[in-house]
Amino acid sequence: MPRQTVDEDLEDFIAALRSGGGSLGNQSLRSRLNWNEDRYWRTHGLLADTGAIARGRGKGGSVSLVEKEPTVETAALVADDTVTAHADERPELELYQPAKKVIEETWVRERAFDDNLVEVTALPGRRHTGGTWTRPDISVLATKAYPYLPGRTFELITFEVKTADSVDVTGVFEALSHSQFATLSYVLYCIAGKDFDKDFKDTQRVISIATQHGVGLIVASDVSQYTSWDERVRPRRSVPDPEQANLFISTCFSETAKQRVINWHK
Repeated sequence: MPRQTVDEDLEDFIAALRSGGGSLGNQSLRSRLNWNEDRYWRTHGLLADTGAIARGRGKGGSVSLVEKEPTVETAALVADDTVTAHADERPELELYQPAKKVIEETWVRERAFDDNLVEVTALPGRRHTGGTWTRPDISVLATKAYPYLPGRTFELITFEVKTADSVDVTGVFEALSHSQFATLSYVLYCIAGKDFDKDFKDTQRVISIATQHGVGLIVASDVSQYTSWDERVRPRRSVPDPEQANLFISTCFSETAKQRVINWHK
């Protein structure tokens, strides 16, 4: 019998996992496949690194299938008036594209990255990705070399976008939850011409909690104009879990973006 290729092993692993209901213990799945440990863990590792499967708990560990979303250009999806959203989500959705434009045209340039990409990562109708606060609204991937440091730095920066009706600490804690995979996390309050210090009752607590937890806080009176963006709290750099960062990129960014990131490492 001819030796199977790596691609065939990947397909067989996924097929066996799907036939088991999409989630199985490692021992049960290995028994189904009738593979030795080296073959099983090699294939398991490749699939986990690409975000096709997720590791789980249990004796000996478990694994579950991560169903991919349809391939859709994020900008087109969010700009499309046919997108279905709850009434309370629509005002926030309308902020994503102007905020993204400012970030990619001005905000990243100010930081002088060698290369970067910006995508809207909060997709309406998205699949479950591990919890309520596991998908930022806008995310940035960036790389930069410093003259006196070896190698290149890699940044994964997230933005949680909030309307004037949502100026409270919830946005700070949402942004904080992204530190499991992000190096820097921001909450961006779009307050539509209001005074952040006078027109909202909870602003001092918001600033205090953001400062305490190292979450960046930006206030914008006009989200489409960078001259109105005021960074009230600078974020504290996190050292994210590499596995969580890799999983986030693999499941939340477009194929084009992922290929660019791979090219950064070559």
